[in-house]
Amino acid sequence: MPAPKHIDDKAIARLQEAAGGGDVQASYQLGECFAKGWSVTRDAGVAFGWYLQAAEAGHPQAAFRAVTVYLAGGVEGGDASAAFAALIRVAEIGHPDSEALLGWCYQRGLEVTVDMARALGWYRRAAAGGSAAGRYNLAMCLRHGKGVETDEAAAVALFELAAEQGYARAQLNLGRALAEGRGVDRDPTAALHWYRCAAERGYAKAQYNLGLLLAGGDAAEQDDVEAAQWIEAAAEQGLAKAQFTLASLYRRGLGVEKDTAQALAWLEKSAHAGYTKAQYQLSKLLSKGDEIAADEPAARRWLEAAASAGHADAQYRLARRFIVMAEPESQRTAYRWFKRAADDGHLPAAYSVGVCHLKGKGANKDPVQAYRWFRRAAAEGYDSAQKALEKLERKLDPTTLARARDSDSRPAG
Repeated sequence: MPAPKHIDDKAIARLQEAAGGGDVQASYQLGECFAKGWSVTRDAGVAFGWYLQAAEAGHPQAAFRAVTVYLAGGVEGGDASAAFAALIRVAEIGHPDSEALLGWCYQRGLEVTVDMARALGWYRRAAAGGSAAGRYNLAMCLRHGKGVETDEAAAVALFELAAEQGYARAQLNLGRALAEGRGVDRDPTAALHWYRCAAERGYAKAQYNLGLLLAGGDAAEQDDVEAAQWIEAAAEQGLAKAQFTLASLYRRGLGVEKDTAQALAWLEKSAHAGYTKAQYQLSKLLSKGDEIAADEPAARRWLEAAASAGHADAQYRLARRFIVMAEPESQRTAYRWFKRAADDGHLPAAYSVGVCHLKGKGANKDPVQAYRWFRRAAAEGYDSAQKALEKLERKLDPTTLARARDSDSRPAG
């Protein structure tokens, strides 16, 4: 952020002299300069010190900024208790942004004990006082039922007030509500407007959502080129799901020139950021070797990363790699991965758990458990499980079949 024209080296010197003489506004302005890097090296610790000096002299916005900077990190040895005491003082005299921040502290347990009742009380005071942050935070509580009955319509009304004040997060969430019809009539065109407002303010999540809406053509004529531009803007800010989507656009040539190298670069960025879909997709590409050179060790590492992060398809695919090995430990490992995926609702994995029990591969040989896992997958329409279930029914003796059919029984591990 560039410094205002009146802030230069001489101005900094004058502010320091004035602040040293007890000028409260000068102390606050120095906090702003060091927090934002205006004609000085950005330094959160120094900014905190100047803010705190102004806050203790009664400057309301300085108290708010001191705690904001402290919570953002980078403040070593700062007097947090003094900053929070100042925040409470200015909140109690009706500083709306400080009321909103104090509510956030009570909701998250930041330097205070978690207390949703107090959090909501401060949010309501802040919202009534015109704080966009207070309105947004109260809306999120109403949307998700945090400490209060869920009320989507009331949440939308608050999002709209904060959005009209230029609060990017509120603009994004109002756009989502309008796109999905949550608490308000569905209106993709209005959603597009609010996404664009937040996107133009540089909010990555809004840029991504705007890109998706433009690509789908739901609110206007489909525009793949502009969609790709917004998705790339979000990707360049480090939004992992935007990086993953951008990789897909480059692979398919949608809104951009088809470019396998670019696709791989963005996919790798997303995977390194921990996005499990990217990790799984990268493992498949590196294993197949169709679009890019095969690299089986790397494919395995990414597959394991996605599986460990809970990606059910990755868990199933990894399990299939182990189950074909003859070693008992490898088969037990396969069973564990099948089971993790099955517990998450993955039907082929549930069927495979049944097969493991039926054949005694990686698990105890137990036709009753095999039957129950087959039944679980078959109930969701998995054809192979239905066939296995029918075949097993013909082989089990009446007593064992009755036990397997026990409706109160659940598949065990």
